[in-house]
Amino acid sequence: MFNAFGKFLSIRNNESGGTDIWINNEGVYGEYYGLFHGSAVEYYMNPDGSSDKIFDTVDYRMDVFDSSGNYLENETFDRFIVENEYQKGEMEFDLNNRSCNVRKRFRSWSFPVPRDILSDRPNRIRNP
Repeated sequence: MFNAFGKFLSIRNNESGGTDIWINNEGVYGEYYGLFHGSAVEYYMNPDGSSDKIFDTVDYRMDVFDSSGNYLENETFDRFIVENEYQKGEMEFDLNNRSCNVRKRFRSWSFPVPRDILSDRPNRIRNP
């Protein structure tokens, strides 16, 4: 990776034995060398690791813009996964569905943490 003429460039070897060059931070977000790569955000949280916590809701602030810089008011993540060493919860969002429990107030989003799908009883996610 290097900077040339005010652009951030990267080089890779391609399948045919040649070399490809890519201009980063331009074009379609998440696309590199003509292939789209999705994104994910991973958080580790619990300021007091000595006590057990039950996670009920997730609240976050988020703004989404398209590749032209236009603000997309009702766009957010489309999938949420929460897991620890023995539990896992998963949720897919469909904001067009009236029963979707993802809510937006101003620019703050909120939704309930999904319950454990690995056990016979759908327990709430807990962990120190």
